[in-house]
Amino acid sequence: PTPPGVLWKQLCVSDQGSFFQSNSLHINMKAEYGHGIGRLALQFINKGEDVTISNIKTQVPADPSDGFRVRTTPLKPDTLEPAQQAIEYIQVECLRPFLQPPRFLVTFNVNGRDTKQLPMTLPCVLTKFIAPAAISAQQFLQFWQDMQSGGREAMVTSQAKVPYTQYEG
Repeated sequence: PTPPGVLWKQLCVSDQGSFFQSNSLHINMKAEYGHGIGRLALQFINKGEDVTISNIKTQVPADPSDGFRVRTTPLKPDTLEPAQQAIEYIQVECLRPFLQPPRFLVTFNVNGRDTKQLPMTLPCVLTKFIAPAAISAQQFLQFWQDMQSGGREAMVTSQAKVPYTQYEG
């Protein structure tokens, strides 16, 4: 299985792919973003040949002060027999710029015994919510000319505490 960090980075620049992989459980994700809202579909798949994954619960602990609002649908069914799958839908609304994407916690039992916890982060980075501005050629030209006008550049010169010859480059 591919390490979760590698999968997360791939999903930060893609809208679909694997989110988590183990010998028994795979979580795939598809996402679409528009108008400040991300819609995620998480597909839970039991890849084990003789494994039952039960009591699957997910949590997205989020507070609107974090910069986003999250809505989820319960995962049904919450028990997966071999080769069975279930889908959970998550909606993330961007309320303001944020640095830390939403946390995502999955807990489940394997064969009714071992309780596993998967603390993860949803790959809903801020850049997913950014949309290009629609402007005309005339508006762009005016903007470009305004950028070239004086007063937008500044230079500060100061005395170094240590001579630059002291450093090797």
